[in-house]
Order: sequence, then C-alpha cells, then structure tokens
Amino acid sequence: MLPDSLKNNLSKALPYLIGISIPSVVIGPAVMGIILSISIVLLFCYPKQEKMFSFVKKSFSSPLTITLAIMLVFWFASSIFSIDPLRSLEKWLRTIVLIIFSLFIYGRFAEEDHDRITAIKTMAITTALTTISLGILMIGQKLYLQGIVLFGGWIDWSRESNSLCFFMHCDLLKYKDSAQVLICLLPIIIFSFKTASKRFRWLLLSSVPFIIWVALFTETKSAALGIICGVMFLAIWLLIKKTKEKYAPILMLLLLISLVFSTISFIKLLPQDVELKNNPNGKREYNVPFNIIGEHRQIIWSFSYDRFLQRPWLGFGPDVSGDIPGAKETVKSWHPSKYEKENPNWTEKQRNFWNQEYIPSHPHSWLFELMVETGFLGLVVFLITLFHFFYTVFQKSLSRMALSLILLNGIYWSIGLVSFSFWSARWQIVYLLLTALLLSVQKEERE
Repeated sequence: MLPDSLKNNLSKALPYLIGISIPSVVIGPAVMGIILSISIVLLFCYPKQEKMFSFVKKSFSSPLTITLAIMLVFWFASSIFSIDPLRSLEKWLRTIVLIIFSLFIYGRFAEEDHDRITAIKTMAITTALTTISLGILMIGQKLYLQGIVLFGGWIDWSRESNSLCFFMHCDLLKYKDSAQVLICLLPIIIFSFKTASKRFRWLLLSSVPFIIWVALFTETKSAALGIICGVMFLAIWLLIKKTKEKYAPILMLLLLISLVFSTISFIKLLPQDVELKNNPNGKREYNVPFNIIGEHRQIIWSFSYDRFLQRPWLGFGPDVSGDIPGAKETVKSWHPSKYEKENPNWTEKQRNFWNQEYIPSHPHSWLFELMVETGFLGLVVFLITLFHFFYTVFQKSLSRMALSLILLNGIYWSIGLVSFSFWSARWQIVYLLLTALLLSVQKEERE
C-alpha cells in the first residue's frame, strides 16, 4: 500500500491529466488512452474515496440510471444473438465500464471545487493551444503549397535538400477526426470564458476562429453541421424553456413527432435497390443532392436500412455492421462522381481504385448503426434514455453549465449522425467525460 501522503500528492495530478486527455487525441488516440489509463489509477488515490463511492452508489438508484439499465439489458440481448457474440459483448461491456468511469469522475469533481476548476481550465487552455498550433501549421502549409504554384520546382528542391520546409509535406488532412473533437470541445471553451483571467480570455477567444479554420482546411463538413445544429438545438431548448410550463410538454411532443416523421421521410428519399439486384446494369436514382449528403453515405445508409429489415427487432449485434452479409462487397456500378468530373481521363483501373464497400467498417451514422446492429428495440430504448437525460437537464435552472451541456449534446449527436461509429471508445470517452465535467459544476444539482 502507498503512504497516504504519496496517494494525496498523486491524486492532485488527476485534474491536470483529465484536462489534457481529450485534447491529446490530436497527437493520437493511443496517447489519450494512456493518459486516461493513468487517470483511472490516480482516481483511486483520492483521499475521500468513501464519499466518491457513496456518490456513485447513490446514482445507481436514480430514475435515469434505471432507464439506462433497461437500455443495457436490450443491448445485452442483441449481443447474445449477434453474428459475432464475443465482439458485441466486448463493446457492450466496455460501454458499461466507460459509463461507470464517468460516474466516478463526476463524483470526484463534484466533491472538489478546486480540482474541477483546474480540470476544466486545463482542458480549455490545452484545447486553445492545440488548436492554434495546428491551425498555424495548416495556414503555413496552405501558403507554402500556393507558393509552389508560383515558384515552380521549389517543392522538388525542398524535398531533395531536406530543407526546414519538410514538415510542410505532411498530410494534415488526417486531422479530420481531430477537427470534430475540437468542435465538441467548443462548449468547454465557451464555459470557461467568463471565469478565465483577461490573459486567458484572449487565448480562448483567439482559438475559436482556428477551430473553424481547422474544420475548413480538413474539409470536415460534419463539423459545420455540428455548429449549426448545436446552435439550433440551443435555440429550441431556450424557446421551450421560456414557454409556459403547461405548453412545454405539447411543444416537446410536437418536436418529437416532427423528428420521427422527418427521419421516416429521409429514409424514403434514399436510393432504392441499392445493390442493383433487380437491375444489375442500371443506375441508382438519387433524391438527395450530393452536396448535402454524399453519394457513398446514401449508399451506406440505404444498404444498412435494407439489412435492418432482415433482422428488425434486435439487429445483428453491436459493432458488427461491417461484417453483416454483403457489407464487404464492392459497391456495384459506382465511383465518386466528384472525382470523375475532376478527372475525366481516368482509366478503368483508377475508377476501380475508388470503389468502396457497402459498409466500410461502420455506417457512419449512430442512427443507422444502432438501427441495423441493435434493431428497433435497441434503438428505441436508447432514444428513450437520451430523451430522459435531456428531460433531467431541462429541469435544471438555466446556467452556464446547462447551456454548455445543451450545446455539447447538439454538436455531438449531430456530428455522429453523419460521421463516427457509436461504439468507438474515443468518441464515447469524449461525450461521457465532457458530460461528467459539466454536470459536476453545480453541487445542488448532483442528484
């Protein structure tokens, strides 16, 4: 056993590690994983462990936790009947572990105001410094490549001479996922702005345009969608909150009904007979413009919906959509129209190079992913749990914490509608950890 004095000193490092954990994903997901693994160890060096465990134990009896437990039961059933039970059960169990970890973080920082402030402040500053550094590098590369056009063979000279410009040749488009994470960190920067000193306010404020620039440079359209939907979600939330109490449930019901019908209408707009079984040499008909939803995304979602209809109740199992029958087959009679127009002299080999699978690893949408993997029952209980959480937050008084949390949810779930995998550990950590940090702000709202 470690001496109490050493455990206490180690525990003091936890807020700083939590603060740098999510921004460190820019370096690599493995770095974030290492930092969080160390954080788990330091979490149990906390001198007031009894209070932390008592808080977590108490949270298990809350109505929201009961709803969450029901959801996990349905997901467990889906995992048992999965086409790959071991993989599905691993994702199911890992999700539970991350939820429990976030509860411990919530309890830890709800008890210690100073540590919570340190963690959020560290995260905001680290995010700002990371964003500005990455943004400046991207500006430099943009100017450098434009200079290449003007000065001809300079790029060949700089490569051959190992000049100081070698770092300008690295592929910065690989930071597309990082741009999405930085957008999710935007509510933390906004939350910290009021309490930060003047020096740090300028740092935080100057990072915002760099966040937008990183998203533009990496052509991350989902980041733009996140900002737009986040602001819309916040505006709708405030509208309902300001409405008289007796009318608020009616507005929420109308909103829910409109979302359901919008989803059904959108699914009907997706291309039919996506596998061209009825017309092998034909062309697909698209009703949604490609500048709104890309061609491949429409094919993926239409294929996912077709497979959902084959196992509608419990689906094929969590995180197995890339292995369901037909998912690994190359899309028939397709290559990205955008690239064909830009490259009219393509050879057949070049066209085949751009052919993709019907589901490349996952459906790139949590809606279609849960639909095909956990079925109608798994998706419905998830949505009920999510709306239950929203209702719990809705009951809280308006504050910086509540507004930041609402903005985070608007950004996160809208980006996930067109992008990352729901079962990705990295993205689950981003959401759960940021939610835990924001919820731990107000002591009177800990229940």
